Amino acid sequence: MKNQRKTHNLIFFILFFLLITLNSYRAINNINVFANTTNVEEDAEEVIEIANIEEFEQIRNFPDLSYKLVENIDFQNQYFTPISNFSGVLDGNFKKIKNIKINSKNENVGIFENLTGATIKNVGVENIIINNNNSLYVGAFAGTTKDSSIQNSFVSGYINVNTNNELYCGGFIGHVYRPLAEPTITNCFSNIEFNIDGKKNITTGGFVGYASMDGNLIHGFTYGKNVAKIHNSSSSSFIKVTNSASKQLLSNPGTAVGGIIAESYGGTHKITNSIFDGQIWVKSNNIFMYTGYIYGTNGKSENCFVTDTSVIRENNEIITWKSCGYDQVSITSITDINNAIKVLFDDNIWTIHEEHLPTLNNYESINFITFDFNPEFNEKNSNIVLIIILIIVLPIIIGFIVIFIKIKMIK
Repeated sequence: MKNQRKTHNLIFFILFFLLITLNSYRAINNINVFANTTNVEEDAEEVIEIANIEEFEQIRNFPDLSYKLVENIDFQNQYFTPISNFSGVLDGNFKKIKNIKINSKNENVGIFENLTGATIKNVGVENIIINNNNSLYVGAFAGTTKDSSIQNSFVSGYINVNTNNELYCGGFIGHVYRPLAEPTITNCFSNIEFNIDGKKNITTGGFVGYASMDGNLIHGFTYGKNVAKIHNSSSSSFIKVTNSASKQLLSNPGTAVGGIIAESYGGTHKITNSIFDGQIWVKSNNIFMYTGYIYGTNGKSENCFVTDTSVIRENNEIITWKSCGYDQVSITSITDINNAIKVLFDDNIWTIHEEHLPTLNNYESINFITFDFNPEFNEKNSNIVLIIILIIVLPIIIGFIVIFIKIKMIK
């Protein structure tokens, strides 16, 4: 009897031990090891490390968490589907998202379609290519933002849009809505070539297309109370816009193009300690046109500079000076700008270059795009028309001449 009881106790002990072991195993497997699982259950305070494309893709499944890049993410020119909404924190850790392509027809287009209450910091986006048709809001980081900020980050690459709809396009953000009290963009630079072709209202800016009321946009470029602010930032961009909208078809068609912000609603947004170095070429067809090195339409600026090599061309006419700001900004040489940068910009954050605008420190390397300012850009359409005329009309004229001569000879 005693032996039987001991046997029962031993069996009970073994079963209890196995149960405890099984539960422990399950608990261990439920711990999120982000690099090895797609089932992420993570405390919002913890930071999830990202080292490859697969891990980056997980952001779309858990968009309200905090993430940190621990390696450069090279998409190797693969197409990427934008993440619909992000409301967490993405710390790039001064790593780069490289060679990413986006081809989306959604209303909002960017790495993120929308940023809501999000923080993006220390992220480099290098050689992004966005090819788009008929979207409303387009930006490398996001189509639209609300209550969000971007800090110590940069974008370089190409944005190409062909649209029959209205367009709000920016190097960083298409539309900033309801910005935060602090600057929306701080210590950032934009190095983008834009190729925009549309038939309705087009709004395109080096950093931001359209800034709504109640927010601050770019620090070093813009800031204000409950307005968009850009601060301590630089835009080296080549913005080419063709708008064939007809005034007869639209009651108030227009084009707004700015080196930093295209359109500031109510002119209340502010850009501070910022620089533009690039070219803006606009060709429009019988529509209102607003262009400026800093703003396309009115806005406030302080300590903003434009290089003396920057150019605005409106329908092939070179415009010598247009700031479109309430406060006049300075146009000067890159040497003078570098002297200003040394005063305005923190050299712990920025590296000064003699050949182009400053770049951010802490990134291991930055491939700065230099543009081929092709003087034929605004001549393309007219050249095509001329070629068509020569090919089609000229033979007809020659034919008539030959017939006329033969008739004369018969007579």
